[in-house]
Amino acid sequence: MNNNILEYKGYRGSAEYSAADKIFWGQLMGISDSVTYEGNNQSELQADFEAAVNDYLETCAEIGKPPEREIRTTETTNNDIQLRRSYATI
Repeated sequence: MNNNILEYKGYRGSAEYSAADKIFWGQLMGISDSVTYEGNNQSELQADFEAAVNDYLETCAEIGKPPEREIRTTETTNNDIQLRRSYATI
């Protein structure tokens, strides 16, 4: 786990620890569908995360729904620049 983010097949997921429950848990990031996973240690968390991604993709295929993808970009557009400039003048 790097910076509490897991990655697999283009999906990213959180990695948290619940001291109260003594379990690692997380959820897929950047999509509206709720996909969660858990494990007793980091290795189990990674394995369950990968299984959750595979299950999500299989379920989407079975019901004929395109799987959501997180939209990530590092490009700065002209709109971004104009928006930043407008905030700077406020």
